[in-house]
Parts: sequence; structure tokens; C-alpha cells
Amino acid sequence: MNLEKLYGEISNSIAKINFDDIWEGFKPVKFALYNDNECFFDGKYIEKTCEFMGNTAIEYNGEFIAIWNVAADFEISVFTSKIVHEMFHAFQYKNEWNSFAN
Repeated sequence: MNLEKLYGEISNSIAKINFDDIWEGFKPVKFALYNDNECFFDGKYIEKTCEFMGNTAIEYNGEFIAIWNVAADFEISVFTSKIVHEMFHAFQYKNEWNSFAN
């Protein structure tokens, strides 16, 4: 799968979302897509480091970002929903919420 193309399609979908309708104060954050060999983040390919594991939100270069391991092929709307879900976790981390399920 072409990560750069997928990233662009997801970015376009995210741009259409009113995040404040989901949760007051919720804003989109940067996101990365990766697979076993490569990682695409913020408009370019970067070195995939050990932080890129699973589908979650991580602190990367001093900011919280959403990450997704592209191991399966979904429709763009599904990929978008999954990235937005992880963006919400980044929002929670940024706001120091401690109410995550164990």
C-alpha cells in the first residue's frame, strides 16, 4: 500500500470534520501511517523508530501524534475514523486525562 497516497486521502477526509462537534476543544493532531518497512509522517517519509508500535497516540518530537500500522486495507472512511479515534487519545494525553481503561 502506498502510504503517501493513503495519508493524503485521510488528510482530505479529516479536513472535512468539525472536531468541536465531537468534543469541545478537540482539535486534530498530526498523524503517521506506517508498515513493517516505512513510516509516513507530516507529509514525508521518516525513519521508523521503536515508538511506532501498534495503533495509538504517542509523544513524538515533543508533541502528541496519532499513529496507525497499515496492516489491513480499509475504506478511507474507516481509516479516517480510526485515525480520529487515536487523535482523541492524543487529546486526552495532552490534557492529562487519567481515565483510560486498563
